[in-house]
Amino acid sequence: MCVTSETLTSIIISSFRRTGSGGGEVTYFIVGQHEFSGMTDTLVVNTSPDDTEDSSRKKEVAALKMGLMRYVLKTPLASYFDVRFTMPVTETVAGDKWNSWVFRSSVGGFLQGQKSYKSSNIFSSISANRITEKVKTQLSLSYDRGDDKFDLGESVVTSLNQGKELDFLNVWAINNHWSYGGSVSVGSSSYGNSDLQFSLLPGIEYNIFPYSESTRRQLRLMYRADSNTITTLIQPFMTNLRKTC
Repeated sequence: MCVTSETLTSIIISSFRRTGSGGGEVTYFIVGQHEFSGMTDTLVVNTSPDDTEDSSRKKEVAALKMGLMRYVLKTPLASYFDVRFTMPVTETVAGDKWNSWVFRSSVGGFLQGQKSYKSSNIFSSISANRITEKVKTQLSLSYDRGDDKFDLGESVVTSLNQGKELDFLNVWAINNHWSYGGSVSVGSSSYGNSDLQFSLLPGIEYNIFPYSESTRRQLRLMYRADSNTITTLIQPFMTNLRKTC
């Protein structure tokens, strides 16, 4: 979100990313305008998975109020403000017990058909990602299956397609801009007629902007050397296309 106007005293840009605990991290970048030119601030608000939309919004509003006070102090309105400190009684600030790991899973599918044709498809995936200033790790596993049935009147033709894939990526930071690493992919696909497909891709990456600005802007250039091995299915194609009368 970006709020701009020639009459405003500052520009506020916000970004959001999910944390490993299931909560969120909202970052606000405040850039002073006009008489406040040169004044910049970064505010970070953490929410827990138990927070409601209303409680999360109150946390963000409270942080913005505090962040804008240094701008208010330079205006005649400063004398009308009063800042108070209220110590929380039971509330405690909890760290990220997942150590920056974010897990996701998904399952989906669909059915369709008519008198002479029926089709079904199911797909699923699970992933684990961890991104820090020094290391980026991404692991994902996916599976999909599709079944088709054609009624030709005197005969019925069925077709089965399925695929599995495991992907792993690990990148280490050299400095604020350069990093190196590689990825490994292993899978199979009856649609692509491959019993085993393996690829190893070492590479190097350059990010024009430093990691500290990753929630606001990124422009990355990556070079990877591809080494790919494919083993085709031993069974003939007609294994997946069975004709029954």
